[in-house]
Order: sequence, then structure tokens, then C-alpha cells
Amino acid sequence: MNKDFQKKIALLLLSLLVVIALYFLRIDVLNQRGAFWLGYNSDPSYGYLMNSLNMAFYNGGLGYQSLHPGMPMYMLGAIVIIVQYLIRYITVGFNYTLVEGMQMDVLNNPELYITGINATFSILNILLLLVVVWLVFKYTKNLLFALLILFLPFYSEIFVQDVIGNLSAEPALFTVNFLFLAYVLLSGFKKWDQKKVTLALNQKKLTISYNALFMGILCGVGLSAKFPFLVFWLIPIILIYNIRENIKFLVVAVGTFILSISPIIFRFFFTLKFWVEISNRSAGYGHNFGLGFAIKAILLSNPAIFISLIIFTGLLFFILKNNNFKLKQLLHNYSFRITLALYLSYVIQIVIVSRHYMGSRYFLSLICLLPFLLISQLAFQNKSLSENRYKPFLNGLIYLIPFLFLVNGYYNWSKMRAELSSNQASGLKIHEFLAENKDKYIQVFNYRVSNQLYALRFGDEYARQLNQEKLKEIYGDFFHYNN
Repeated sequence: MNKDFQKKIALLLLSLLVVIALYFLRIDVLNQRGAFWLGYNSDPSYGYLMNSLNMAFYNGGLGYQSLHPGMPMYMLGAIVIIVQYLIRYITVGFNYTLVEGMQMDVLNNPELYITGINATFSILNILLLLVVVWLVFKYTKNLLFALLILFLPFYSEIFVQDVIGNLSAEPALFTVNFLFLAYVLLSGFKKWDQKKVTLALNQKKLTISYNALFMGILCGVGLSAKFPFLVFWLIPIILIYNIRENIKFLVVAVGTFILSISPIIFRFFFTLKFWVEISNRSAGYGHNFGLGFAIKAILLSNPAIFISLIIFTGLLFFILKNNNFKLKQLLHNYSFRITLALYLSYVIQIVIVSRHYMGSRYFLSLICLLPFLLISQLAFQNKSLSENRYKPFLNGLIYLIPFLFLVNGYYNWSKMRAELSSNQASGLKIHEFLAENKDKYIQVFNYRVSNQLYALRFGDEYARQLNQEKLKEIYGDFFHYNN
């Protein structure tokens, strides 16, 4: 057997092991988390369910959770609801009309549909991971590069907890992040920066580079998923390195973004207001705990982030020093521009999260970025420092980073698993108490109480309350207090 074939066999076996591991990890985290209506789980899962239902049933009547805006999640969620309902309509049969039955079935069986959306995104993202792994191996013939991407789900607990183990903005954000970063990396190996396409627009021809077109589309969709994707808009601007093509990129990106948020275009003011509040730390998602608190929290939860930042910064400085700090000359090298763009995005992600650290999920974009930055750094070092005596040591520093993230990821996953189990136990106690005393008192429910009807009403509040009458028809009167 030749070496390439041996590498393919090794990668195939490791890919299968990763898929099997992720399958069991997803089952485990869902078991530890418990029902999606239970306590902490209802926010944001039921908000995304009800907005997806609105998009499917009311033809785009989205509510306040358009703040993120979260559009890719709502769109695919709506598609899953429609497909899942049609299958049930054919196999189970209902006494409702085809259209009315969808709303009734989702409101009567919310957990079934949340699980369906979650499973769809989990399968999609795992398949996407495998496709990119094999594309990287195909175009680089480098097994190590492929493995750096393959092990991404284990660099942090975020992938298991928030990408395949929950219904939130993160699954869709991961999808777009990963697609975009895969394109950026492969554009260097496939020389896509040198390719152009001609488009026919109103009998006029427009020539646009691959990077301006495809990165523009992905950036537009990415920003419609969640505000933090805006950081990645810096990457095409650095890579394209041409004013006219950068203008084309911005036109495509903004146009795609507007098209993506078209169902909520008349409510975009609320989205914009929310983004401004996030930026100045006046929103609920952007509390000003102070820089010192944030850095301490990040160091305690994931010290590998700061260690990697020190290593990447040191390596960049060494490369500049090795080239006599001739930055303009280096910028003509596309491989260096990829490394620089990814590094700057990595730094900005850390700075932004440090301003208002609220939990590990805020580092999803950074974790997605990590393996692509590692590969671009290794590829550039191996090419530009081929005869440098320090190259083995510098490469060793790069290899240290994923190891630190894997160790830290396992520790955080163990802690996260225990917290989910504890939350489920306390949530079940509250649910049992409420069920036992439902006839003794008038029950007024509060935020994240363990009750499925509350979860539905909570989700509906973040979806313009378009299902309020139907919920009352199905479940009767309900009282809750929002403090």
C-alpha cells in the first residue's frame, strides 16, 4: 500500500470514530439536559421553535427574537417543521385541515419538533465537518491538516453543548462560520483568489472575483445568523486587497444580508438598536462586568485561549522579523494574508468577548476559527521558513495549541455535564411540586419555570404572540409574571 492510501484509511477510521463519539455525546448531553421545557432549557429553544413555526405557518411573521437576527435558524427550522408535519400528516392522520393541523400539532407536541430541528442541524453540521475534512485532505495531501479540523468538536464543550445538544442560534452560526472559513482556507490552496466569474445583469456584463462573490454571499448570510459574524467581514477585505473588488464584495454582502432578513426587514430597527446596545454593553446580553472580571472568567474557563494568543502573536512577530518587517512585501503573498486575516479575527473575537463575557458559547466563532488559523500558520511557516533552524521548534508550538484545547475541552465538558444534570434534577423537583399542587393554588409562573405550557407561552412572547389564542384554546387560562 502506498502512503496516500494508508493516510486515507487512517482518516476514514478516525472520521468514523469521531462520528460515533459525537453520536453518543449528543445522546448523553440531551439526557443530562432533560426536556427542553425544563427550567433553563426553555430559553432560547422554545423561542426558536415558535419563530420557526411562525415562518412556516404565518409566512414569515417573526417576532422579537429577530434581534440576533437568527434568520438561517428560523428558515431551516420552518423547513424541518413542514417536512416533519407532512410525514406525520400522512402516516398518523389528523382531523384538521392540512394547514391548520401544522399549528395544532406543533403546539401539542413541541418537544417532538424541537428534537427534529436539533437532529437536522446536528446531522448537517457533522456532515459538513466531514466534507471539509476530506476536501482539505484532498487538496493538501496533509493528514495533520485534516485531523486539526476533524477534532474541532473536542476543542471545547461548545460544540456538544450548543451546536448538537441544543436549539439556539449556535447551530446555524456554526454552519455559516464553518462554510466561510473552509472557503477562506481552500481559496489559498486552490488559487481561487486569481479566478473571476462574469455575470449578466440587465444585458450588461459584470466581472467579479470568486472571493468577492462567494465570500460576500457567505458574509451576508452569516451576519443574518448572529451579530458576532460581523468580525469575519474583515477577512475578505484583507484577502481581496483591491479597492474595486472590495466594493463589489461589500455590495454582494450587504445585498445578501438584506435578502436574508427580508421577512423581518420592517422590524430591522429593533435589530439595529439591539446591536448598538450590545456594542456599548447596555443590552441584557452585554453587561459591563469590567475587563478584569471578564479576563479572569475566561482564564478560569479556558486558559488555552490566552496561551494560544501569546503563541500566535509571537509567531507572527517572528515571521515579520525574519522578513525584516517588510509588511508591504508580505501582503503581496496570499498565504500570508490568510494567516494575518485569521489572526486579526482571532484577536478581535477575544477582545469583543472580553468586553462582556457571559458564557463559553460566545467563543463559538473563535473555536471554529482555531483549526483554520493553525493550518494557515503551519502552511505559511513550512513554506517561508523551509531552511530556518527554528522551524521544528515553531511548529512544535503550533502542535501544542490543539493539545491544550483538547485537555481544556474535556475538563469543561465534564463540568458542563455535571451542571446540566444538577439543573435537570432541580427543575424536575419544581415540576413535580407544581403538578402535585395544581388544584390547591392559583399558579403564577415566572421566567424559566419547569412547565411546558410556560415554555410555549414564553416562546410565543418572543414571536409576537401570534399563537396566543390557539394556546389558550388547547391549554386553557394561564398566568405568568415577567420581572
